[in-house]
Order: sequence, then structure tokens, then C-alpha cells
Amino acid sequence: MKKIIRLTESDLARIVERVIEERDNTVYNYFKIVGEDGEVYGVGGVEKGSKNEVYFIDEIFNLGFTPVKISKEEYESYDEGDEIRNF
Repeated sequence: MKKIIRLTESDLARIVERVIEERDNTVYNYFKIVGEDGEVYGVGGVEKGSKNEVYFIDEIFNLGFTPVKISKEEYESYDEGDEIRNF
């Protein structure tokens, strides 16, 4: 059974604010992708605790690389020419 809900403009504004706030508060884990030779092949950021985080880490290992956790500052210090992926 469907219900009809009436929202005031202020109700709608509160809901939108809350959604934006939750989106902006998303926490990421950042990784550099390191080969067996110790060379850094790229960096990536993935939402902490998400299914994508597990997938990201598994795929990096499956490709023969090692994901090494880094700080947000280190992640942001990579040049635009470096490969950066967000998941």
C-alpha cells in the first residue's frame, strides 16, 4: 500500500542538506600501487568500508601488485600525470 506524504519546503530543504552533508563526509582510504620491484605504478582512493574497497584491494593483489595505504596528503601530492583512480 502506497502512502502520500506531504512535505513543506523547509522539510525538503532539510533532507537535501542532510544528503549533501553525508556525501561530503564520505571517508576514503588512499593507496599507492606498488610492484614487486618496489616501483609505484599509481595511486587510488576508495570509500572506506565499501564493497569497492574489498574489490579494489583484491584486484590489486590479483594483478600482482601490493596496495600500500597512504595519507590523503600524499595521495593529493601526486602529479596530474600520475595515474589516479577513485573507486
